[in-house]
Amino acid sequence: HANGSKEVVERLLNLGVDTFTIKSNLRLSAAQRLVPLICSHCSKDASAEETELLGLSGKFKTMNAEGCSQCKSGVIGRIAVLEYMGEDEIKQFIDSPKESGSFPKRSLKKEVLELAQLGKIDLSEALAFI
Repeated sequence: HANGSKEVVERLLNLGVDTFTIKSNLRLSAAQRLVPLICSHCSKDASAEETELLGLSGKFKTMNAEGCSQCKSGVIGRIAVLEYMGEDEIKQFIDSPKESGSFPKRSLKKEVLELAQLGKIDLSEALAFI
């Protein structure tokens, strides 16, 4: 059990699994979350003050909790947000632990921010990952 793909590798190392075994056997390390998709028919624009305070640029949306005839309480479903490290990235992470901040290249944080910028998820939902 781990909260992210990098933490999976760290957990294996902390459990005493040697680096050779991890490098030669672990092909993928992944983490996922299900995030509510907001209704495109009734979602509202996030306030400019809110996005500026957070240092974000672009148009963000917020969920309309009242909903409409197209959704249920502003939600139309869920989308999987994925974070992963492939075999090469896992090896690089093990070999360069000092550069651990640059792993994984596709993180949960980056994925939710992209979805929020596209107006697919609520800005506050994305902020929970930051």
